[in-house]
Amino acid sequence: LADVKGPKKTLRAYQRVRLKAGECKKVVIDFPHLRFENWDEATQTMRVTPGEYEILVGGSSDEKTLTPLRLTIK
Repeated sequence: LADVKGPKKTLRAYQRVRLKAGECKKVVIDFPHLRFENWDEATQTMRVTPGEYEILVGGSSDEKTLTPLRLTIK
């Protein structure tokens, strides 16, 4: 959303979790602001672009199974 020239989706974090049938598990993934770095052509550096972002959470890349989370980086 904030990086208009970049790709629409990028994999920034994941964690493989093995579950038995019917089993549930809470998963915590570290997601520091540097995971939002993108190439800035103007400065020729990697930097975090402030703006609105959407994180998609789910067990696969299938759009129907993903839960969107929106956040703002200032």
